[in-house]
Amino acid sequence: MAEHFKDILGQEAGSVTWRAFRSAMEAIRGKTNEQRRLEIMVVGSFAGGTGSAGLAIHGRMALPVDRIREAVAVLQELPDEMSQVLGAGHRSTITARGNLAEALRVAGQIDLAIQQSEALIAQIDSVFGAGHPETLTAREHLGNMYRDAERNEDATAAYEEVWRGRQAVLSPADPDMLLAAINLARMLWVGGSHKDAIRLMKDTIRDAERVSGHPDLEPLRHFLAQMKANR
Repeated sequence: MAEHFKDILGQEAGSVTWRAFRSAMEAIRGKTNEQRRLEIMVVGSFAGGTGSAGLAIHGRMALPVDRIREAVAVLQELPDEMSQVLGAGHRSTITARGNLAEALRVAGQIDLAIQQSEALIAQIDSVFGAGHPETLTAREHLGNMYRDAERNEDATAAYEEVWRGRQAVLSPADPDMLLAAINLARMLWVGGSHKDAIRLMKDTIRDAERVSGHPDLEPLRHFLAQMKANR
């Protein structure tokens, strides 16, 4: 994480672990999800050795619902077209399918988003392998969608696979490793496995403590304290 936390209970910093922590805190306290900011990244490109004209739509923006529908309509055409021109395993094709899945999620079409995300993982897995960082990141996003759809068992299984996969390639205190642990602990908690969730967070904190001045220690400790208080 590049940024430190200015206020552990107030202002939100840019850390990915902090964002996951805040989301998990809401779940533990039993609160409903707040309305998410409508963000979408639309990235599509025809490039490489095709010699054909390019298409590139990109940006990160807050969009009203009608604009999201327009974005989805554009994105739905890209994966198949890119697959025909560039190949199913080309990075741009994979990116386009991932963006379509995310756009569908933001548009509230969670079942379709999950279908696209599952297809994306099968595609990435065939190219990079199950343990590749990109495959694990895509599976993490799928876990988020399962969670949004309240498919808690599927979300837990996805997050556990990400956590175990990252254990094999990342240091215990790596930000992505911490994020995987937080996601898994959250779903274990939601599923009633409170002891397992607490044990996981204790182990995660112990790993982070080995790094002097680790910026995520305080939110991790606070997360654990909230778990213990809400048993």
